[in-house]
Amino acid sequence: MGRGANTEPKAESVTRRTGDLQKALQRISKLKAAELPTTEDFKLLCEYKDPRTGIEAKADKVEYVGREQMLAEGHLWSDGQKVGEFQRWCRRDGMQGKYLAVKPSWLKLDPSKQRQGFGQAFHQAFEARCQQAGVDRIEILADEQGAYAWASRGYQFFTFRPYPRVSMQYQLGPDDHELAERVYALDCAQKATGLVNKRQDRIRELIDAGLVAPELAEELQRQLLQPDETTEDFEANCALATTKIRTPALIASFGEDTAWVDQDGHPTWLGKEILLNNQWEGVKFF
Repeated sequence: MGRGANTEPKAESVTRRTGDLQKALQRISKLKAAELPTTEDFKLLCEYKDPRTGIEAKADKVEYVGREQMLAEGHLWSDGQKVGEFQRWCRRDGMQGKYLAVKPSWLKLDPSKQRQGFGQAFHQAFEARCQQAGVDRIEILADEQGAYAWASRGYQFFTFRPYPRVSMQYQLGPDDHELAERVYALDCAQKATGLVNKRQDRIRELIDAGLVAPELAEELQRQLLQPDETTEDFEANCALATTKIRTPALIASFGEDTAWVDQDGHPTWLGKEILLNNQWEGVKFF
């Protein structure tokens, strides 16, 4: 009987929190252009308890930063102990603040709690909530180990903001969707080749160590397009990039069938090595 008395309030609390979250997501989905969520609704969007590991993300501070952004910061808890911290941003973007974008800035987790699946579960729940709330996109800055992890989660290169000044000749507006997509593809292709070119020394180390066949590295170079920026026909160049673009996920999987074991005992391969400890901006649109 004592056990039942303790269990029921906990179950009721979980039910209440779930109901509060659903109401918050509905309110966010009904926001008008230029409006931001309330601090309480954004707090509910960011908080999470993983049923498998028991780790819980709780926001300590949620505040507006100017008129177009808000910030949530908090800690990760396990058995009453702090085991990490996290930060999330939310902002309005585009013409008249039409787009609602969120950004998980960073997640720090105690080494003893890593490799248990919490990070992936935390972000998957966050993605599902954002999609349900009508968020336009999630933006990330992928670096260090995350440069590979975000690629494997399906994020795309994101090297410009909506409607940027991409050259002296082109100023994209709200109706230039086709051109915007081509410019996006062009930027992605340049970013992809930039990652490979930047890591030539690492590729040479892998070849010299006998871990990667030279032909594999050459094939990766051939598959990644490096557009000619001097091409006069800008739109044709963008269209070419659209057909040749290689996504972070494709780069991450390149050479996976010729994997080897790194010094820490974990499997690795050429595409993974290209991304690890690199840095790229990423996005997932809904």
